[in-house]
Amino acid sequence: MNEFWHNHKWSIGFFIVVALFVVLSAGSALRESLVYDEIFYLQEGVANLTARVFSDPYNPPLVRELTAIPLIITPSILPQSDIAAIRYLPARLVPVALGILLLCSVYLFAKRRTGSMTAFIAVLILALEPTVLAHSHYVTNDIGVTFFFFLAYWAWLVMLRTSTWMHAVFLGVAVGLAFASKISAIPYVLVSAAAALFCEKKMSGFRWLWKKKRLVVVSLVITMVVIWSTYFFQTNVIIAGRDDNSRVSERILQYAKNKNLTALVSAIYVLQHQNVALGDYLATVKNTLLRPPAAQEEVKGSTFLNMVLKLPIPLILFVVIGLWQPNIALYVIPVVAVVATTLSASTMPWVRYVLPMYPFLAIIAAIGVRKLGKILASVLLVWYIVGSVRAYPHFISYANEFAGPAGSRYQLLTDSNIDWGQSLPDIADFVRREQPGHLSFSYFGRDNGNPYGLMSNRAWESYRFEDICAFHEIALPYKSGKRMIAISVSNWYSCGYSKAEQFSQQKIRSVVANSILIF
Repeated sequence: MNEFWHNHKWSIGFFIVVALFVVLSAGSALRESLVYDEIFYLQEGVANLTARVFSDPYNPPLVRELTAIPLIITPSILPQSDIAAIRYLPARLVPVALGILLLCSVYLFAKRRTGSMTAFIAVLILALEPTVLAHSHYVTNDIGVTFFFFLAYWAWLVMLRTSTWMHAVFLGVAVGLAFASKISAIPYVLVSAAAALFCEKKMSGFRWLWKKKRLVVVSLVITMVVIWSTYFFQTNVIIAGRDDNSRVSERILQYAKNKNLTALVSAIYVLQHQNVALGDYLATVKNTLLRPPAAQEEVKGSTFLNMVLKLPIPLILFVVIGLWQPNIALYVIPVVAVVATTLSASTMPWVRYVLPMYPFLAIIAAIGVRKLGKILASVLLVWYIVGSVRAYPHFISYANEFAGPAGSRYQLLTDSNIDWGQSLPDIADFVRREQPGHLSFSYFGRDNGNPYGLMSNRAWESYRFEDICAFHEIALPYKSGKRMIAISVSNWYSCGYSKAEQFSQQKIRSVVANSILIF
């Protein structure tokens, strides 16, 4: 028995951590209403699979299709409930499964490179990281692109060390899945691959690429086939026809006509009228590159600042120590690639956008843990575990001690960093405890509050900004004449309520689930 434990203790520990991850993720899925993006992703996923319609101009369909599969193949055994979180639980369990695959990949990758103990610590850190737990049960792209990016980078490192046809195929599939999960995976993979090539091969990298050109070409072809397969091998135009003179393509076309640039006019005409393989995907890449800046609502913090606030302090310490260790470059490269790409793209400062670097942060942190004394490392790990588990079920609203008390996090964070529409069950519980006679509720989300007992005078689930900001007037069965006003943190900022005297910070009576302000 002792010998068995000695030989398998880290593997046993790994399975225990994965089980804990599943319990926390699935439990959160049952305790949270659908977040803002989930309804759109669910609708799009079903349309992708059933009608072969791809209407999302900015995201490829792979992860949406995966999450929609349970809704298509097993509709008769889906949970029957008016509460969307229960009804769509099978779809939410797909990201949980992707999270499990990510943990398995990190364990195997780190075990081969750093040993079983470090691999176990890396998985423990990653599985209990609050932002990872938050997005491991939402029907969005975030955990999917994190897993597939990790897989693609791993495949590239294998290719650099052992170049075989089998590894070339594996690389092509992995990169194809990454590119088909989110457009941001393209710069993540390309930047990371170039840096890793230089790190491994130094100045002979180009010579190596030329020598292995056949394998590289095979990988590229397989990558394109994998991407195309997520569109069911449909062809389409790259520039959709639409009468809109403000479009970039139309402005370029008019400029070309005015300057008599016949070749450019012909090229644009072909792009507008000729169906091609990967047309939908190339259009998505084009739309992403030309996407206008996000609306300038009041945004809290920057990506870097929000990361500092939302990463557990022990994890920050572990990473800092790990960065000073030798032979760490290959794990740092993807972190730098993700951060640099995100910052250069001027995206909104939502921490979920940099989630693909978290597996590598966990490995760096695990290396840092090994360099600490056992007592100090144990104390910091206990702090880390307790702090993460205490955030259940709303891991999305987690912030570390730098952000101050839980009830004041709204002063520093907004949108998917704290309030994404996940707290309908909590406001419903709050209403049952307080028993007001009437509730006015401005809700940042698209889920339906009626099944929770929040019967509104107007329809829920709208995507229109003015409807999201507007108040739901909810009559309640309680005899109390007390009136209560609730505003989601994200609406408080983006709808301008924070600037109104009636809803100023001084008028806030309490905060529900760190995400809904009570006046």
